[in-house]
Amino acid sequence: MKLYFTDLMCFQKNPANIPCKQAFNLDRLPTLSLKNDFAAYIFDRGCVLSYSSLRSECVQFHTLSDFLSEEYPYLTSLTDVPLDVLQGSLKRWLLKKGLALSYKTSHPDRKKETYGDNPVLHFLTNAYQYFEGNDGTSFSKDHDIWQLNSLPFPVNVSPVNGPKSLNFSKIAQPSLKEQSKEAVYYRLKRASAATVSAELYALRMLCKFLHTTHEDFTDFTQFNRALLEEYLSYLYLEAGRKKNYTSELSNLKTALETLGKLYESEHLKTLFLPTDFSKKKLPVFTFYSDAELSRLHEAYKFLDKQTARILLLHELLGLRISDTLTLKVTDIVMEPKPHLRILQQKTGNYLKKSINNDILLLLNASIKETYETYGEQEYIFVCDKDPKSPLPYKTVYYRLQVLINTHDLKDDHGNPLTAGTHIFRRTYGKKLCDLNLDDVTIASVIGHHGTGSVANYRRMSSKVLAANTKTVIDKRNDKIHKYRKGWMK
Repeated sequence: MKLYFTDLMCFQKNPANIPCKQAFNLDRLPTLSLKNDFAAYIFDRGCVLSYSSLRSECVQFHTLSDFLSEEYPYLTSLTDVPLDVLQGSLKRWLLKKGLALSYKTSHPDRKKETYGDNPVLHFLTNAYQYFEGNDGTSFSKDHDIWQLNSLPFPVNVSPVNGPKSLNFSKIAQPSLKEQSKEAVYYRLKRASAATVSAELYALRMLCKFLHTTHEDFTDFTQFNRALLEEYLSYLYLEAGRKKNYTSELSNLKTALETLGKLYESEHLKTLFLPTDFSKKKLPVFTFYSDAELSRLHEAYKFLDKQTARILLLHELLGLRISDTLTLKVTDIVMEPKPHLRILQQKTGNYLKKSINNDILLLLNASIKETYETYGEQEYIFVCDKDPKSPLPYKTVYYRLQVLINTHDLKDDHGNPLTAGTHIFRRTYGKKLCDLNLDDVTIASVIGHHGTGSVANYRRMSSKVLAANTKTVIDKRNDKIHKYRKGWMK
């Protein structure tokens, strides 16, 4: 009993030079019911994966099949055994067979080598979730992984860089996990998915600490100031995960306040004191100098044309990357003068941006290539796998990082150039400051609601710094001149 690659949708949609005998050998599974289950799973995977990805999964399938045949010869359904038990058994089996539990991996977008789990462990987890019914098509609070597109209400998630799922599996305490789910479910109706994901991370870190130090703690409503101070001491003195925990603690504060509201525990709303948060230092943002931009522009010729256009437009428009990647064909307005009417993903507000002929040419060339490759689409830059969706941020970042690593691009100090799409926006803001524009105008052009952030751009501008410090420097020079008494002549 075999399932051939030529019978799968990945081949039907994009016929490739696939050996006709290449197949998933279902006979390596121990029981008929498992063969039928995995046949359905593989067929569904063939509808969403490319041939190259599915070929890799074929190797993991055969390894998992051999494991199940040896260790669970009478198993009729994968979910009859708890996932953590299967994972433990699989790890022991891999070691017994002389196979590694982790592998050293290298990626062109990273200079350092990293380690990843044996892929068969991921294959087991994905298959288990599919058979459990948690494959993204249905939703239940009982699931430890929530697919955001399956929730029974619309979720505010960025189409280019927002999270696709939320993971509760790393919370070891069942009761704390259930309370966390209630808080997250409540917050998803009121805040963006990215914000809620950060709050869940803060809760997970707290639960990890409590599991290590207070195993008997099982109810967030019993969390008090003494425990919080113990956790704060751990973060600032022992954890060493970050240089600054201000954002994480702010997210934890919101999460605990939500739990206090849901479970009528008023004390959770007043746990934190202003002194619990470390004072923020005034940020001095990095930016690309003209020489660094010149080196980047020179390297753009090695990129595909569409990616090069994205980066050039992103630099010229000074938008957030989420706004650049979600530009729509209908955002281009020609009357009375050419401009873009952009829906800002972060704020939900519209930004009117005047454009010149060069930018218009870039936009039209991008639209033409998208239409020729994928047909008429809503977005100007689209995802290769799903043209109805905009190009994901991680794809653009990956291509930029690979470009910098491959061509060994350096900054002005001889260090590897930082790959950061937001640095283009900061550079844009700095150049506006160099033009001596007022704060209101700069905030309006950049798309900020207020002028508070403009000061950060001004601190990057050497011209502005020189102008702002001229009075102090002149007074110092006058004193030096007055008291030097000729000793410098």
